[in-house]
Amino acid sequence: RCRHDPGARSARCAADVGGDADARGKQNDLGYGVTLGYDYAVSPSVIVGVEGSANFADTSYTTDTGSLRARRDLSIAGRVGTPITSNSLLYGKLGYSNFQLTQDSGSGASRETHDGVLMGAGVEVKMTPDIYWKSEYNHTDYSDGLISNDITTGIGIRF
Repeated sequence: RCRHDPGARSARCAADVGGDADARGKQNDLGYGVTLGYDYAVSPSVIVGVEGSANFADTSYTTDTGSLRARRDLSIAGRVGTPITSNSLLYGKLGYSNFQLTQDSGSGASRETHDGVLMGAGVEVKMTPDIYWKSEYNHTDYSDGLISNDITTGIGIRF
């Protein structure tokens, strides 16, 4: 049964790597993570799903008052997609993200967490019946004016 057939369901797991699209002022900007999700084909042209992601990094930002270091980003999102060929899926997603960073001002370090709204778009390409490649862009608007623009790619498995 094709994953785009109405009523088709599939769980998925992907390993991701990527970084912030705006890398100015950063010493290192490579992150990695994992995404777990579940999709349901509402019709041959509409796939809906939910996913949770955990992404980790050791990205450093230099500021006038010290340094910031990104640690982890946890998110949950819903997504809606449409097949653009028999082997590819174009999707958009909307969700919640929780970002943790460490701030070092020279007199000590403190951890902060920021909540935000995640909006993204991506494409999945089926490489084998169960293995897919994905690439996506995510824009997250956190509290206190903190914004993230990430581009990631990864490989996943459907089961």
